Amino acid sequence: MGNAELTAGVLVVHSDFPIPNSLPPNPYRPMPSSPPFQFGLLAVFILTSAAGVACAVLFVAPTYVAAPVLTCWAMAYPAVLTTFLVYGGSVQRSFCIGALFPAGALMVYTSFGLFVVFYNGDWGQFLEYFGVRYSILVVALSALSGIVGLVCVGVRRWIVGRHSAALGDEVSTQSSSSPLTETCD
Repeated sequence: MGNAELTAGVLVVHSDFPIPNSLPPNPYRPMPSSPPFQFGLLAVFILTSAAGVACAVLFVAPTYVAAPVLTCWAMAYPAVLTTFLVYGGSVQRSFCIGALFPAGALMVYTSFGLFVVFYNGDWGQFLEYFGVRYSILVVALSALSGIVGLVCVGVRRWIVGRHSAALGDEVSTQSSSSPLTETCD
């Protein structure tokens, strides 16, 4: 069955039976909470740099520089959201579904502006017509996009929580690929 040996004053028992590494979960003990939301140093640097570039483009750069940069942002933002929608996790998908609607309104407004540019042949008409209003619109719709995305994440968590409570413990013990039974990150 097993043998024992004394090594450096410590009794070491060798056994043929597996010894579990941890105790089985206690249903009466509360589960440990998730760690608090934290930023890494790299994330803080990236967010600070992005905020600095955004402020420079919006407040300092002349309109003939800001308009093309904001137009590129308006075209790239929905593409990034779509990529996260396809390849992201459950919470990222919920955010992107909500955020795509205001981003779509931004794309419609930007495409109208690009139509004016290509129809008239120069950026002057675009800058004269849109100017500061375009910058305000890009910022407002980007912020609205983030807010609507966060609301959709909240609605998803509410629905998943309600669905989990209705099914009881079945959701926690089953493994399914259904979006209603995935855990929230």
